[in-house]
Amino acid sequence: METLDRIEAETAELLALRARIDGRLTELVEEAATNQAAYLDGARTMGEWVARRFDMDRRAADRFVRTSAAMSDDVRGLLASGKISLDRAHAYSEAELRGFDPSDLDGLELAAVWQLVRRRTAAGPVDRYLAIQPSLDEGHYRLHGRLDPAQGAVVTSALDSEMDRLTEGVPTDERVARRELRADALTSICEGGERRAVVSVHLTEHGSAEIDGLAVSRGGADHAECVGAVESVSGGRSGPATRTVAPKQRRRILYRDQHRCSIEGCTSRNRLEVHHIRPRSLGGGNEDANLVTVCWFHHHIAIHRRGMVLDRGSPPGRKRLAWPPD
Repeated sequence: METLDRIEAETAELLALRARIDGRLTELVEEAATNQAAYLDGARTMGEWVARRFDMDRRAADRFVRTSAAMSDDVRGLLASGKISLDRAHAYSEAELRGFDPSDLDGLELAAVWQLVRRRTAAGPVDRYLAIQPSLDEGHYRLHGRLDPAQGAVVTSALDSEMDRLTEGVPTDERVARRELRADALTSICEGGERRAVVSVHLTEHGSAEIDGLAVSRGGADHAECVGAVESVSGGRSGPATRTVAPKQRRRILYRDQHRCSIEGCTSRNRLEVHHIRPRSLGGGNEDANLVTVCWFHHHIAIHRRGMVLDRGSPPGRKRLAWPPD
């Protein structure tokens, strides 16, 4: 009997110790995620990073990351104090998302907690969320989330429709991969057509540029000016937010170019935009001769993303794209 009591006591002590260790590890994983550990270490996801670092099965690692991110302070406190196991912390976190209070689950077997979670899930809508995480250097953003079936169908349909619209009339051999185009379609929808964000462009005397405090190339500044209203900042003084091309002038340019993309071989009439042939950062002005109508695809992808330029010697309505000289 004494042997059994000793085994039970030691087991309880070790399980509490393991819970406290797991509690601290979840805190470290959250801290690592905040500091973009996966990106800096070359891993595709935090789950992959945890699997490598903890020598853990990938599925278990993904679950560990989800639990770390979903735990409330109350649940994390219970785990850190050794009062509950990591598996129970995971169940409590899922239960909290469905409206349960962890204190009401105390004393229930783990299987009973999961049964409550499944019942509440079946009775209610799918948990939905959207997370947007910038990289440490803000060089890119990562989006991930979950939608219920109806929302997923709506979003998929909207993106497919926008992708078809953006590539209508664009030569097939110029199009990008579908997953890249889906990201472009999302950006296009968020831009909202005629609505544009106001960005602050700071041009320095040394030729560098900043957008809302983030250092970018002059090409990036040119792109920002195409995207929306621009507030130019120079020497600490800022001017009013104004569109680089006035609506009346924009209509005149579209009429001149017959309301279609001016790139040779493109027949698109969708999401037409006005582009500066000679960028403003290189001295280009807003005169009509320096403006040309291009579709969203050629404007944002071919010119601003790929870095191609318009051949100034090509005729109106049949502008050719070329790579800039070295």
